Amino acid sequence: MAVTRVPDTARLVLRVQDGVDSKGAPVLKNRTFRNLKADAADDAVEAIGKALAALQNNTLSAVVRYGEDVLKEA
Repeated sequence: MAVTRVPDTARLVLRVQDGVDSKGAPVLKNRTFRNLKADAADDAVEAIGKALAALQNNTLSAVVRYGEDVLKEA
């Protein structure tokens, strides 16, 4: 039987630097935005992430996309 992967849910995470620890290593925190359209294009998600990061006081370290897919039999 053939199985098809269908995007179900997604979320956008901005990983930002929130200072440094006692050893000088960066302290990272996540800012999570839920209910992202599962079929949104990656370049659009990155652009939105960077636009949202510009509103933050902290420095952007990474734009991360998490998604869940549903497997359906064809």
